[in-house]
Amino acid sequence: MAGEGPAGAGGAGGAATRVGSAQRPEVAPMAKGGPITPCEGRWVAALDQEVVFHSPILATTGDEVRGHPIVAKILQTAFACYGMPRNVEEFQNPDGRYIVTFDGSIDGNLIQIAILVTENAAKKAESIHLFARPWPVVKLFRQFMERNLRPDPVPDAIWNLPAQNA
Repeated sequence: MAGEGPAGAGGAGGAATRVGSAQRPEVAPMAKGGPITPCEGRWVAALDQEVVFHSPILATTGDEVRGHPIVAKILQTAFACYGMPRNVEEFQNPDGRYIVTFDGSIDGNLIQIAILVTENAAKKAESIHLFARPWPVVKLFRQFMERNLRPDPVPDAIWNLPAQNA
């Protein structure tokens, strides 16, 4: 991924800037391979109580997955699936949003993750958008997550596509 985003990204008139992982204390342990995993300690503490989670593995388009307990559980389960992130980079947008990118592994297969985080005024994550590739490995990821999160804490309806109107 390039270190700069397209001109005008984020609506603030500036491009995203690659800042590495040292700028955000909650990301630094991932890059250093330290004992604190991203789902523990600082990451969980950095979530707002009403944080909203968006993911390609869930059939949601709105704010159906919301709240600190459920999002913390989702993150803990995700990191248990693909292990300690490698090749961690961060890109800061002028409007305060940031993207963390990293590589993981599922059954020996590379998965690449990008997480877009929007913080509130208290510097707590109020929105997390997760993006992943390649599709065959994302499918393995979804299967793992579904086995470990369905139906509690993630209800059945969020795993299924909505009924189509004929």
